[in-house]
Amino acid sequence: VAKESERLGHEANKKLAEATEEVTKAQHLIQGYQADQTLIAQAVPLTQPSHAMLRHWKEFFSVPLGVAISLPPKKSMVQIDQAFVEKRETSENVSSTIDTPWLTIAPYDEQREQTLTHDLTETTPVSFSIKGRLLLGTRGKSADMPAWVYVLRVRGAVTSTHLLWAKSSPDQSAQDILDIFSTLSFR
Repeated sequence: VAKESERLGHEANKKLAEATEEVTKAQHLIQGYQADQTLIAQAVPLTQPSHAMLRHWKEFFSVPLGVAISLPPKKSMVQIDQAFVEKRETSENVSSTIDTPWLTIAPYDEQREQTLTHDLTETTPVSFSIKGRLLLGTRGKSADMPAWVYVLRVRGAVTSTHLLWAKSSPDQSAQDILDIFSTLSFR
């Protein structure tokens, strides 16, 4: 009887410890959701360009990344390994992927984010919201060219899911990049 009572007590303590661990996980998750909601409220909402402007844009999908994005005419995206990168038309019938595209979407990788932001100057933390998701990160100047660069992690459901990298160019302003980001959708 004593051994049975001791065994039942041990099992009860084990189940209590497991339940306490689950409650702690749930509390952390709730705190994460609350923190995300606060960040969404403080973030700059990205609104899509007018329907008339978007009418000429094309939508591109990456099934492995679970992402879709719309781009202006003469811009397109291609899936390379785990990244979704911009592809530019070099002539009417020939296209090539640029070694350093102006836009890349990849699975989130904290080390990659740090690497991409390391060489930026004039950095500013930025936060945007789009369709219930957060785009958090840095805007800065590229060390090798006078271009604005955005390095953003996409956060949804209390986890970072994607890493966005985009740079401006003479024919594409930082605002153009934000207009493009505003068309992002996630599955």
